[in-house]
Amino acid sequence: MFGIILLTLIVIFLKSLHLIYLFQIKEYRFDRFMSMAREEGFFKIFYSFHIRFPALSARNILIALLILFYETVLLLSVFELPIVYFLLNILLPFAPYISFIFVVISVLITDIPVGIYRSYVIMDSYLRVRRSKTIFIAISGSYGKTTVKEYVYRLLSATFQTGKTDENMNTDIGVAISIIKNLKKDTEFFVVELGAYKRGEIQKASWYIPFQYAVITGLGNQHIDLYGDRETLITEETSILQNVQEQGAVYINSDISKDHEVFKSVKTKKTFFGFSSKDTIWARVLENKPTQTKFVIHYKSWHFVAQTSLLGKHNVNNLLPAVALALDLGVTEKTIIKSIAKMSPLEGKLSLHKGEKKATILNDSVNSNVDGFVAAIKVLGNFSHKNKVVISQGIIELGVEKKSSYERILHELYETDIRIFTTDKLFADLDSKNLVKTFNDVTALQRSLLSILNKHTIVLVEGRFPEKIINTLLI
Repeated sequence: MFGIILLTLIVIFLKSLHLIYLFQIKEYRFDRFMSMAREEGFFKIFYSFHIRFPALSARNILIALLILFYETVLLLSVFELPIVYFLLNILLPFAPYISFIFVVISVLITDIPVGIYRSYVIMDSYLRVRRSKTIFIAISGSYGKTTVKEYVYRLLSATFQTGKTDENMNTDIGVAISIIKNLKKDTEFFVVELGAYKRGEIQKASWYIPFQYAVITGLGNQHIDLYGDRETLITEETSILQNVQEQGAVYINSDISKDHEVFKSVKTKKTFFGFSSKDTIWARVLENKPTQTKFVIHYKSWHFVAQTSLLGKHNVNNLLPAVALALDLGVTEKTIIKSIAKMSPLEGKLSLHKGEKKATILNDSVNSNVDGFVAAIKVLGNFSHKNKVVISQGIIELGVEKKSSYERILHELYETDIRIFTTDKLFADLDSKNLVKTFNDVTALQRSLLSILNKHTIVLVEGRFPEKIINTLLI
């Protein structure tokens, strides 16, 4: 009977490690964890035999040590309290639920030192910003934030001393850490990416930063399950516009209605960007080849042709606010054209790679949203390969719009007869043309994909996959 007790404690600890991993990838947020659990199902999460181990961070180690402490107390109680001995002999089937309780308690406990550290870092960042004469630029929106931030940074860096937030570090702590690390005495411009999952988080991350410029990249339905509804999403993602200084300017994706209520109180100069001649800055694509895009840009008195190895029409749209801002700040047309020509896709943002068995890999694994998914399929459709396959684990936190979003993606696939390999069975439920192949896990998906790779095959990796899966596809 004592063996059953030890087995129960081992299962509790192993399942706890997996749950720590899940909390870690959801930034230790209960709202994001619960959204994931609603989508995947609590039973699948609790009773999956697949164990993923968390990163060796200070917080994860502390959580694991706390769980070991709880289990030690339970084990010692066996010898003193018969009821504990009895319970541990019958609770093996319920071990995942005990793990969940242990992890939740530990996450709450570790919130205390994390909160203290967070406050210290943000205050340090605040003091650095207050002492600085740097001009700050905000990038917000549902999707495309990291990409637009990088384009703004690259165009401005050609002329000015420019800094930026790192990678996709767009929360309060991520912004603060990036400012401490990258804001220098001679920094003239600093580009800040801001992200949110619910109302008030953009203000929480940026309350101390005096923005003179801001870009709203686009408003989709990413994280709408956490926002609750589309209007709350729009209000939050555009809230930074209210903090831009009046003498500054804001650049807004024209996919958002110019007459929307959120823009009526914005007093700064508004520049709308897109592909319509009615937009303030607009572009017309001249050539959209698999590895090169050529286009003409119209803005005020500027009219010039540029070409880039960035893939897809949507990346031309992502360039437009960066170009407008750069021109407004004094970067020359010649410098902009040269900088655009030198740009290459960001790693994991529709970057092109050689794959196993001479296949071609289109890596879009950094993140996934509906608009980005559709844009990536359009790019994939430009290639001449005989076999075109998308692999995806689905899109998270779409809430009630998940079904309609997947129908939109499938419609795009049907236009091109591109197949999709996925672990999200909703795709198969909605599929009417037998282009969807589902798998129980990514390992089974990987095996099936590797068996069809050859020089005539191109694979779009859409959304996050374990690093080892991606590495098996690349040379």
